[in-house]
Amino acid sequence: RVAILRDEGERGAEYAERVGALLGNLTPPAVVTVIRLPGLSDGEDIEQWVSSRRRASRHTAELLAELLALIA
Repeated sequence: RVAILRDEGERGAEYAERVGALLGNLTPPAVVTVIRLPGLSDGEDIEQWVSSRRRASRHTAELLAELLALIA
């Protein structure tokens, strides 16, 4: 199982799709989930997502729980 935390925007979506296709061609194929992180602007990624959560005083355990919920 693989979770791809894609960059926001068209380029991020295209890249995640290409990587997902490559992983799907493995033997056995990977089970791929592409995650679109909420609240990001075009070109932003996991780094900006984590930073925004840290500014909101979220702790590491809360960040992990939120990510796991998005992946589920």
